[in-house]
Amino acid sequence: MRRKTWISAQQSVLIMVVSLAGNGQLVSKGQLANRPIGCGTAAAFGASPSPFEIVEGNPPLKDLWITLGIPAKLRLASGSRFVSVPQEIDCTAGCRAEIVNGDHFLAEGNDSIVRICTEFETTCRFLVLHQSAASWTLVDYLDSPFEKYEAPTVSVETAQDRRWLVRRGFGGGGTGVYLSNADWFELHCGTLQRVLTLPSRGDDVNARPARYFSTRFKAFHRSGSRESLEFGYIVLFEDYEDQRQLWQEERTVVFSRPDSIGAFVFDPAASDISAAFEKKVFAFDSMEANDFLEFAWNRLLRIAGDPADRRRDWLRNFLEDLPDSPKVRTIDALLNDRQRARHDKR
Repeated sequence: MRRKTWISAQQSVLIMVVSLAGNGQLVSKGQLANRPIGCGTAAAFGASPSPFEIVEGNPPLKDLWITLGIPAKLRLASGSRFVSVPQEIDCTAGCRAEIVNGDHFLAEGNDSIVRICTEFETTCRFLVLHQSAASWTLVDYLDSPFEKYEAPTVSVETAQDRRWLVRRGFGGGGTGVYLSNADWFELHCGTLQRVLTLPSRGDDVNARPARYFSTRFKAFHRSGSRESLEFGYIVLFEDYEDQRQLWQEERTVVFSRPDSIGAFVFDPAASDISAAFEKKVFAFDSMEANDFLEFAWNRLLRIAGDPADRRRDWLRNFLEDLPDSPKVRTIDALLNDRQRARHDKR
């Protein structure tokens, strides 16, 4: 039995949520860390060096936050808002800046996203820059406080007249397990607002059977004022001991909201997987053998009922460790009946 040790992204950083009062805590020029949904006070960031100047170190990265008028302290997304934490992105000892995206995020002008990371890319900040006429402006920024295995990424997803900023980064992992999450942000009233979090990809090789999963964006739907985001949730099951793929399947998962403001939430009526299994399959340390039996029931019946299916030996071994139940007896009966029928023909 492989020993499991894992750590979540939340456990990797000591987070002290700063208490907010009144209309919110100012964390940059004119921007509220805790902003109610709706316009209220919009961001008021000033001019910014161009993305090329930032990458070239003009000004030096250790002085960049002062130039931009934003704090070195990190902001973390909490629901649709941001809160400040004590941890800082300190570039005194050296940081690296690079342009990671140049897709259009705003409707007009030019956009560029610059990623600035500390040594070993464990803490990163994304600057969303916009060029209108000849000047560059900081639209807003996102912080990634802890990355254990790889640097976080940002992309722009588009559908119809909508654009979303999608940040993918470490969600948890350890021996035999890994999870990367995707946070979806919209620009509301000049500031970024998180509207959805979902798994991006991951694996759990400690499970029986092992599984590897990922998600892909499929479509944006609008019906009246109601809006929905549709995703394909893909999972590959594997017999890890024998390094043999079992099967891969894709389920449709939809997140909806009543209007164009606020967060998207799981929509069971439009999805072909339940909320319980969405959270069990596309995560780690979350799916027991009996959960898998329920999730894959129809496919397991087909495997058990087909004498030519080479996965029947794997299925027999899988059933050996399961406690007795009506479902286990049903599959076991199919396996034995088909085996006897083939033997009789000989």
